[in-house]
Amino acid sequence: MRLSRLVLETESNRVALQFHPQLTVLAGVPAPVRAHLVTEMVGGLTGEREGVHLELTSSASRRITIVRPRDGEHRAEAPDEHLDLTEDYRGSSGRIDVLERYGVRSGPDGCSLVIGGDAASRVTESDVQIARLGSLNQAELWSTANRVQVTEGEFLQLSAELEAADTGAQALADVEQKRTHLDGALATRERIQRSLLGVAALAGIASVVVTLLTTVPVLPFVAVAALALAAALALKAKVDVARRQAEAALSSTGSDSYLGFMVNQVNGLMSDTDHRRRLSAVAADHREAAITWTRLVGNVTVDWALTHQRQIDSASRLRTHLGAMDTLSATAPTIDEHTAAVASLVLGRMTELRRIGYGAESFPLILDDPFTTLDPSVRLGLLELLAREAGSPQVIILTDLPDVADWARLEALGGRAALLEPLGSSSPSEPADPPGRSVSPARPTTSVESTSAEVAGQADGYGMEARGLAV
Repeated sequence: MRLSRLVLETESNRVALQFHPQLTVLAGVPAPVRAHLVTEMVGGLTGEREGVHLELTSSASRRITIVRPRDGEHRAEAPDEHLDLTEDYRGSSGRIDVLERYGVRSGPDGCSLVIGGDAASRVTESDVQIARLGSLNQAELWSTANRVQVTEGEFLQLSAELEAADTGAQALADVEQKRTHLDGALATRERIQRSLLGVAALAGIASVVVTLLTTVPVLPFVAVAALALAAALALKAKVDVARRQAEAALSSTGSDSYLGFMVNQVNGLMSDTDHRRRLSAVAADHREAAITWTRLVGNVTVDWALTHQRQIDSASRLRTHLGAMDTLSATAPTIDEHTAAVASLVLGRMTELRRIGYGAESFPLILDDPFTTLDPSVRLGLLELLAREAGSPQVIILTDLPDVADWARLEALGGRAALLEPLGSSSPSEPADPPGRSVSPARPTTSVESTSAEVAGQADGYGMEARGLAV
């Protein structure tokens, strides 16, 4: 979505500004006028301003006019198709709201289409860190990050294997305990069971003899024989339980026999020694990689850097572009982290506006002199980069900086941009009739108040006429 024309209408005046499809610079504009023009442009899109009429061109080359008369009904139209689009663009508040139609944020905290002169104050610590990492050698940065990650992964894997080996040592102790318990039960049975069976046999024989030869009761003999037999059976049951426990402990280690278990443990001890040797070597590699990373980037974690890798790569490319575009100075411009962060903020917003909201429509980026804190050589390099990227989205710059106006004047001569500036503000070296500006008598510039009528009067000095937009 490109802004082709903006018409500001007051009770006594009407002013139209024609915009270049790629880049338009409104130069020589003091801060109050810039603030008012930004308000009018955004308000014309959202429906918060009356007397602001827009001509837009969608990414599908469809021409759309938004007409907001002061004393009439606001409407949206597609003039080439003779269609009324008013209801299509009517928002939840009942106003014709182009931004809401496409799901673009516009609220009390600002509009995503606008970056103002406070851009430097909007730079966060994360932005500065991204710019700083973008200034480093990217091959060294990411190879070091990869080395830290690889060695950390190997260290964790070997540690898990050693932990599993420690679990195996516990299983060995469990098997040995169960085996010892089984051996003790077997020894006890071998030692006592024979005696118990002998006692039971003697008591049985005695009970038979007493029954045949005497009248003495045999019940005591039978009881002794039964108790001895019961004790022998209890010992056998204890041995069976100990055997089952030992077999279960062996099964938990994956061995079928105690001999096989012992063979596996010998092999495991040899493997464990090798694992510990490898773990020591990997730990040393990881420690060395972590030290190299810390010396390179400081107090920034690898995970944080990898999470912001795309932004860091973009910051690195931006720094390369700015360094290569030093066309006005014999020395390379100074690009510190804060400067690179401001530039990344602007270009990142361009990327965001290239496809935003519903339907992935693009919207203009409006820059209200955000580069005042930058070094002039860096500022001009960034303008060159903006001019190269402009078009999708369209870029509109409002400025009061003479060097930006001089740069835009050269761009306008080549047709790559449009320059709008108050009549009579041209430099002495400027051609008499630069393209993109209509010629009308110059008039003196007066002080500007931020009222609609006076701002419109000041904007009238741009010498633009309202053409083809019926209001």
